[in-house]
Amino acid sequence: MDGCQITEGRKCDCLVMAETTQHFVELKGKKIEEAIPQLSRCIELLGLENFRKMAYIVTSRSPLRSTGIQKMKRNFKKATGADLKIKNGFIIQNI
Repeated sequence: MDGCQITEGRKCDCLVMAETTQHFVELKGKKIEEAIPQLSRCIELLGLENFRKMAYIVTSRSPLRSTGIQKMKRNFKKATGADLKIKNGFIIQNI
């Protein structure tokens, strides 16, 4: 997506389309907070109405169980309608 579907402004790294789900992916080091607007904007611009939306942040940050992270996930869901998963190192997701 970066430089292809969206050429200007904030954008996430990748979009994977499945039958009924869109998977938006952002790769980040430790600055998880910077990934939220990137994912949100891509969902806003490219999210399809009848598709479930999932967002993923792959990070090196630790720990991931803080109350701030949980609040971020709830606020993201309210704002975008997408579920947000944040994982260290890599994510394995069946699609």
